[in-house]
Amino acid sequence: MQIITYKKIKNNEYDYAIKFNRTRRTIKFFNEFAQILAHPSKKTYDAQNKCWLVTSTCFEEFEALDKKIFPNKNNKLKNIIKISSEDFNVVQDFTNIGHMMKLQPFDYQKKAIKLALDKQNAIIIGGCGCGKTPIGIGIYLEARLQNIVSNQGMIVAKASLKKQWLMEIKKFSNLKAQIVYTRAESISIKKSIIRNKNKLLKKELDIEKQNIIKNELDVLNNTDFFEHQFENDIDLFILNYETLLNNEIVTKLESIKLDFIYADEIHYIKNDTSKRAEALCRFNNVKLKYGATATPIQKDPRDIYSLFKFINPNVFPSKSQFNRFYIKWGGYGRPIGAINEENLNQKISPYMIIIPQEEIGAQLPEVVVLQKYCELTPEQQEINNKLLSELEELHEKEKVLQQNPEENKEELAKIEANIMMRQTFAQELADSEELLSLSDSLSAKNYISNTESNKMNLLIDLLEEILNSGEKVCIFSRFTKMQDIITNRISKEKSNIFKDIEIAYINGSLNTNARYDEVYNKFRDNENCKILCCSDAGAEGINLSWCRYIIEVDLANSYAIQQQRHGRVKRADSTHKTVFVYQLICENSYDEIAQKIVNKKEYYDKTIINGIKIE
Repeated sequence: MQIITYKKIKNNEYDYAIKFNRTRRTIKFFNEFAQILAHPSKKTYDAQNKCWLVTSTCFEEFEALDKKIFPNKNNKLKNIIKISSEDFNVVQDFTNIGHMMKLQPFDYQKKAIKLALDKQNAIIIGGCGCGKTPIGIGIYLEARLQNIVSNQGMIVAKASLKKQWLMEIKKFSNLKAQIVYTRAESISIKKSIIRNKNKLLKKELDIEKQNIIKNELDVLNNTDFFEHQFENDIDLFILNYETLLNNEIVTKLESIKLDFIYADEIHYIKNDTSKRAEALCRFNNVKLKYGATATPIQKDPRDIYSLFKFINPNVFPSKSQFNRFYIKWGGYGRPIGAINEENLNQKISPYMIIIPQEEIGAQLPEVVVLQKYCELTPEQQEINNKLLSELEELHEKEKVLQQNPEENKEELAKIEANIMMRQTFAQELADSEELLSLSDSLSAKNYISNTESNKMNLLIDLLEEILNSGEKVCIFSRFTKMQDIITNRISKEKSNIFKDIEIAYINGSLNTNARYDEVYNKFRDNENCKILCCSDAGAEGINLSWCRYIIEVDLANSYAIQQQRHGRVKRADSTHKTVFVYQLICENSYDEIAQKIVNKKEYYDKTIINGIKIE
């Protein structure tokens, strides 16, 4: 709702705590707000929390007013995919679902898995953070256990999410997964590994260890990396949509005779004539096919036709008939809306699984912290290894000098400065090489590979998903310069969701009034302002109770600061039952070292401060 902010409360007399949401759009409707409160319905003013406590009856009046003032233009499209939650409410025999998974799924995830197995071909619709990834893993595991499938499966995702899928499969199951690379990519990866092995060989003084590395090099030189990824006993292949455009890979996959496909972010094929849609639809004869998305219709109902061309092409066998029967056309052959929505809903309902938001909110904790993984490029990995090697050498020198700290005070100070500098460079490399380019240090330029940042790609994909759900998001980075990098990257994006978007900023250069203006007048009250970029200057003193999502581009320097970051959305007056924090982690980079540092400080906080026993 736009007219009020509210929170469900536990009270014998009242059901909701509400406040008038004072914005440029709503201020002119304050009289209507006051008129509802003037009704004889039961209510009281809570002076301590500066809010009204009202009953469900009174709250429903505010809902009706809000719908009248701010009608949702997309309601007709939403009605197309609006399916009764009875599907979820009547699911039976789901308690044993997922018993073979390393981490047990929530009940709503078990229900989704059970429904997916019953339907066999379906689109799973759930908001950002509901766990569509473990649902996909669970479906394949259960299908194997129940002998519904016997062959291998394939996960298709955005390029930035392939590493995330690999990590999640390891986290939730014992399945063997493999990211599939093109032949050119395989050759590049092989060369990078061999270069690193040769560097280790030159440094190694132990003869026995030298022989081990030489044997490893012999194996590497005689291995065809491209062929090898299909030869192993793999359960799930992980590809991005663009990889399916490679004919050599498609030929390999067709010869395997896949039994299962899970298309993550399936709205990525919303245009049925796009190359990526056509590539995925080459596999529409596979036994079990699923798509996962938060937004199945992003533009108009034609998106549905494209999705079903993969999920079940028999539902809409003719594109021209679909366009005639379900699309409202304007002049010059331009689609302007939908018709026969109820009939379209009935057609697609047997293949849709919508996870009710109330089930998610009832089962998840107040704050859900999720890691999203990506990789350095091979070139960046070499530079990262060089930085970590230099840090190791500096730490060894530091240990020697610390034996006589007074005598070596000056030299120790230099060593410590060099350690801090390289730690900063390593973190900047993990975030974005642009930070190194913008650095005032000339030494930083020695650690630039001129390759793209996979973490920035991951950030953009995550932002797109969150913004498409209609939510706002706060982004944290310890580097203030990251704010300009993110802004510039968003300005170059072609997706409509980023068009005309406004961004608010918090950093150490702002005074109190400027901070207030950015957070409240801009980020909270301006409908077009969807993103708040914060340095750690924003980790305290601001209330983001209306915001549901935080993205941490890098982890904070300490557990305390990290908790302060999360505390911006974990509020007593939050309008959300569950808030989500996404931490972007670049594997085999300084991110993992930073993660260990924060985990260590968290351990101290729990055991020493709070007296919690940890096994």
